[in-house]
Amino acid sequence: MPKSELPVPYRSPWEQLRSDLGRDLPAVGSSVVLRLRELWRRNREGDLSVPGFWPGGWTPLFWPFMALLLLLSLVVLLRLPFQGQGRSAPAAVISTAGSSDALLSAAETAGLPKPTPLVAKSPAADQQAAQPLAAESLAVESAAIEPESLGEAVPQLDPLLALLQAKEGPALVASLHPLTNQGLLQLTPTAAFLALPSSQQQGQANQWQQQSQALGYDRLELRSAQGQLLGRSALLGGGMILWSTPLP
Repeated sequence: MPKSELPVPYRSPWEQLRSDLGRDLPAVGSSVVLRLRELWRRNREGDLSVPGFWPGGWTPLFWPFMALLLLLSLVVLLRLPFQGQGRSAPAAVISTAGSSDALLSAAETAGLPKPTPLVAKSPAADQQAAQPLAAESLAVESAAIEPESLGEAVPQLDPLLALLQAKEGPALVASLHPLTNQGLLQLTPTAAFLALPSSQQQGQANQWQQQSQALGYDRLELRSAQGQLLGRSALLGGGMILWSTPLP
């Protein structure tokens, strides 16, 4: 009975793989080089098959040409994703000509000086501007009401304000606050308007709504000096809705 060789000394698989690769890789490399040299020789001699449409005198150039074409195609495919990332999106252009043109034409019809075009504001600025009782509105209101109490002519502080003022009698508009981006015009009436009968108030409010729509505003709101809602455009149909008791 032959002598057993067990136990066999342990040998790491990684060490075995490394020794096998060190022994076999040179042989594999030599085999690949010989194979490539054989293909090069056969191609030079015209022994490799080519399509029938390829000219017979250019047979050795077919396979090098195909290899070059394949390499160029791979380069183009790899560059396509990076070319899409390098392009920048075109800047958006905002046009504010609609309401400004209507305001200019209305001012020219009334024979008044051309108003200064409204500047587009950011949404954050519009939210801040929508709050009633801004300092500028109070200043315009005080400047418009004081001459009325003294029986003097009301100074025309703004062309848009002048368009909505009554041509005869006391001034009915204390201040205006246009929100062009929202298509909204906020109007603060004077004490003279609040003293009118309800039927005259309704007629004057409807007239203001028609004038504001002609100037490019879809909605009209009447607010008191304290910012309370006195009336607004009807959501269905036409005309204005007025409240006897101001809404907060």
